[in-house]
Amino acid sequence: MMVLGHAPISDLFGGLIAYRSLRPVDPRLRNANVPSPSRDQTAPGRQAPRKGSEQHAIAVAELLGMTHRLLRGRDAPAPSRLLYVGDSAGSDVRAFEHLCRATGWDGQALIVAETPQPAEVHRETISGGSVWFANRWEAVEQFANEVGVAGYGSDGQTIAVVDIDKTLIGARGRNSAPLDRARFQAALDVARLATGGTIDERLLETSLREFDRPAWHHLTADNQDIVAYLALIVATGGMDMDDLRGRHVEALGFPSFLDWVSGREHVLIPGVRQIHESICGEVRQGRATPFVAFRQSEYWATCGMIGGASDEGGAETRLETEIVITGEVWRAAKGWRNCGCTVFGLSDKPDEACFPPDGILGEAALPLHEIPMPIIGGAP
Repeated sequence: MMVLGHAPISDLFGGLIAYRSLRPVDPRLRNANVPSPSRDQTAPGRQAPRKGSEQHAIAVAELLGMTHRLLRGRDAPAPSRLLYVGDSAGSDVRAFEHLCRATGWDGQALIVAETPQPAEVHRETISGGSVWFANRWEAVEQFANEVGVAGYGSDGQTIAVVDIDKTLIGARGRNSAPLDRARFQAALDVARLATGGTIDERLLETSLREFDRPAWHHLTADNQDIVAYLALIVATGGMDMDDLRGRHVEALGFPSFLDWVSGREHVLIPGVRQIHESICGEVRQGRATPFVAFRQSEYWATCGMIGGASDEGGAETRLETEIVITGEVWRAAKGWRNCGCTVFGLSDKPDEACFPPDGILGEAALPLHEIPMPIIGGAP
């Protein structure tokens, strides 16, 4: 591993980035036919669909088509090929498959999660294209070269979608620990504020890990806002984990669970009760990001894990301590862009965790995509 440079990810994408709200950073794309963004919505029930759903793919397809027309002109030939790079064998594969179906394009996807096992790359055929699975980020170069033979990434007929979190930055299995620590730090900071500093940190961390498991997805919908809320309730003594398991509350669904908690609100300490009431109000408004304080704290904690343009520490050390750009993904995406492809960055992270809170401006409070990060990867 070596440090290959420093840059914000906006150097790759420009404004062609959309977070969970699917509201693109580039204002020229704001008229795309997608649901109202969570950051600005006021009408109950108006929220962007979640990644991996058919509705999400339809909305992203609309964004990509609009982007292509914006960059190439309305008379340019329509795209016909899709490249997709991600880290999740679950949500990213579903997102890719639905996106191939929504666009009608042929597709090639690469899913990488580093593991201690010997290096391996295998390919599976799905409806609309092929998915490559690898356990080393070095496989990005092999993927780019081999699909390039078939024309993927060689001209404006290809659109490349690059997942941001744990792919372009915080590569899963290589550099994902700092991203995870930032999320824990955000939950801890909110818990300390709610309790006046008296919080069982170990229980909070254990609870976060427990509620993040697929066994709780019926209750959490794989939403970190809900995971953080549940962990806070348990870590502050509002309810017992064994009691939750025994009551099978995951079968309630989150809105019904909130009603259940409201019926025993007297057991919550005042600061946590205030958070509970705030979340109840956000859920009634249809917000997909109901734990706003947690997400805004996540923004600051994530900023704290970005080392900027310093060169302190070797590459291996920095992979453990800082959120960095994945060099192999950066090089491949730059190569596709230089060949005329449209390269679009997609993230399922809520906008509240990616932008400074409203009213806070300046170099100390930039959107995450504008903060320079080290680029670390194998030798070019």
